[in-house]
Amino acid sequence: MIAPHVCESLPLWFLVSGAGRSGGGICSWNPGEPLNAADFAFEAGKWRASQFNEFWESPKTQYNLKIEFSLDNGQSWTDDSRTWKEKAYDLGLRQFQWMYTNPNPIGVRGALLGNKLVVVASACPNLEAGQTQSILCRYGSKVWKMDLPYHQVVAGTVAL
Repeated sequence: MIAPHVCESLPLWFLVSGAGRSGGGICSWNPGEPLNAADFAFEAGKWRASQFNEFWESPKTQYNLKIEFSLDNGQSWTDDSRTWKEKAYDLGLRQFQWMYTNPNPIGVRGALLGNKLVVVASACPNLEAGQTQSILCRYGSKVWKMDLPYHQVVAGTVAL
């Protein structure tokens, strides 16, 4: 079974990547078996993503925007522009070790509709239970803080 926190995050990543646009939607792939914790988490994630319906339903939404982030209070900025596939090819079998030693969040992405940005972010995997990773985010000239708790994906809107 996939970890529930991962299942809950999938609809949110689908939202900002545009995977559910144009009627694609998000569905459950349950073959009629009793629901388990991962299934319930996926349903919870779909509900969370539905809170941003205006982004799903508009053909004017720009998807998969790479949001810059800073781990040092704005002294330096980066983004997650390299895909996990690219990172995996570079790192080979060391990739999983790298995931747990790299301080960067797993991802910080957004979708833009007019002057409203929905941002989805997930902390680095090496956090321990009860810890939170704080980052500054930047898109254009707008800067804001996000707190990324252990095993959770954070989603929210930012007015530009």
